Amino acid sequence: MANRIYHPIRHASPAAKQQDMHFCTLKNQMGRDKRPNVPHSRPMHFELRSEFRCTPEELFAFHERPEALALLAPPGGPVEIIQPPASLRVGEEALLRVGLGPFKIQWVARHTVYEPPHRFVDEQMSGPFRRWRHEHRVEPCGIGAALIDSIDFELPGGPLGKVMAPLVAGGLKKSFKTRHDVTRREVERSNP
Repeated sequence: MANRIYHPIRHASPAAKQQDMHFCTLKNQMGRDKRPNVPHSRPMHFELRSEFRCTPEELFAFHERPEALALLAPPGGPVEIIQPPASLRVGEEALLRVGLGPFKIQWVARHTVYEPPHRFVDEQMSGPFRRWRHEHRVEPCGIGAALIDSIDFELPGGPLGKVMAPLVAGGLKKSFKTRHDVTRREVERSNP
């Protein structure tokens, strides 16, 4: 049994809606870990799709820029970049620190798929999640290119994971909306 919640991002005017299309989906799948003595865990899926006035190649190229990760994870936010990946190619790793206030944990994400200009994937090797897989897909669309951030993740089990699930889901929605806004600013500069 899966619960699926669809959230179109609201816009101030119909013109803004035409220019800035965002769609967000959050899916919560009921499931239990098959290992003995492991508390209940819920795999979740988050997805955000935005359309941009640029080619798919230009959109993918933005993500390959050395400073892209720093632009997408601005200073003062919950994600601190310790060491960015050298590229998006398979095997490259990013070392991050995530959390709020004094509660920080190191996060190692490794690129596991690289198919320019269509998609790349990073997966958590160690960090705050029980499991994390983030697929970045680029597709052609009516106004140019669409970016789909698709994340499958699982929080640690037990009471803390249950309490944190709504907070993490809300944080992902806010964070990726901001990331897509930054991406829009960067890729549409040369394509007004």
